[in-house]
Amino acid sequence: MPPSKSFVACSTRRRGGRALISPAAMLVLKNVRLLRENWPTVRERVGAVYRRLFEYGDRLTLRQTTAHLAYSITSGLSCHDVAGQSQHPISRPITDFIFFNRFWGEGATGFDERTLQLKAIRVLQNIGAGRQLVPTLERKLWMRNEDEPLPSVPGQLQNVFASLRQIGRKQAESEGLHPAASRAQLRRLLFFFAQFQQPELARDYIAAFLNSRMLPEYVSWQAQGGQITNIDRDRLLRNVLHVLQEHFAGLRLPEEVSSFDDNLYITLNRHGRDVRQSAQVVLARLNRSDFTLALKEEAWSGISRRFHLLLTENRSHADLKLELPFLDFVMQRHTGDIATSIQAGYLDRLERFKAQLLAVFKESADQDMMLVRLRTNHRFATQKFALNNGVLEVL
Repeated sequence: MPPSKSFVACSTRRRGGRALISPAAMLVLKNVRLLRENWPTVRERVGAVYRRLFEYGDRLTLRQTTAHLAYSITSGLSCHDVAGQSQHPISRPITDFIFFNRFWGEGATGFDERTLQLKAIRVLQNIGAGRQLVPTLERKLWMRNEDEPLPSVPGQLQNVFASLRQIGRKQAESEGLHPAASRAQLRRLLFFFAQFQQPELARDYIAAFLNSRMLPEYVSWQAQGGQITNIDRDRLLRNVLHVLQEHFAGLRLPEEVSSFDDNLYITLNRHGRDVRQSAQVVLARLNRSDFTLALKEEAWSGISRRFHLLLTENRSHADLKLELPFLDFVMQRHTGDIATSIQAGYLDRLERFKAQLLAVFKESADQDMMLVRLRTNHRFATQKFALNNGVLEVL
């Protein structure tokens, strides 16, 4: 990843027959060296960002990706900028040029409005990077206990790390840089360059930073050739069926596994949750053991291969493709994030899946009518009714 020949040419000047690189070009060279020396970690983290965009439908062309990375490495400096600063020392702070800020279109003291010309920056603004926090790490960073072990950062960034941490803890001041902005910059630094002692903390941090709880797991499926453990499969199946039951019944249900029986009910209910619908007519009753979850491969010969999660009902053979946005929604709902709403496209997909299930199970159902009631302990209770010679019988 060396700077281009034209950039190097316009960033040098002669003194006593020797070519000297300008201070601005040295900052670009610092970015290049920083990326080279930490390439495995940077490649993984940058790849996670672009994977997040791709799976959520924000597709970038190769030209758009290249433009984004070029800006991130050069800090948006042109040959004209470098030549204009070649005779003068740089007065701006070093964090105004470092990759971990410029990747998001941020400078040392604020957002660079010029970057809105780049599609990558525009779509990155929508994911809310860095807004979701990991409490255990935040406590270590900003509490005044110096004995807490911290993630390690490259030697080139240790002074930057220490400075940003002091400002974020309000132990030092910097003109134009508020503690909140300093903390945001430190989180970006950690995202791209930190080595975490615990792999679980690294996964949690990447997931929280990119606002996608299932992203690290999703990426590992692709890297490991579609391998998923039985424990993970059972956990995801339980969580997915939980969300399906909420959708089919139009109710909010607790996250505890003990709240559910072995059945999955499709009921006749009003759309919306403004009115509690404790008693509902059952249209179909399915057995949870008939659902399976598996990774299926999609391959384009000579181009790429990827794996997606597929939920299948074994008797009807109805299936539901579970992509990353839907899996993130499942995890958020399962952990009680009631403010999260599902995308309209996934609502349509759930309705089609529901219709496929009903088409099979209504045909085989008997003529009895079943009601399901949600009791105060959040368990379902069923009651059957049948007509016998004009007499309504309760079974």
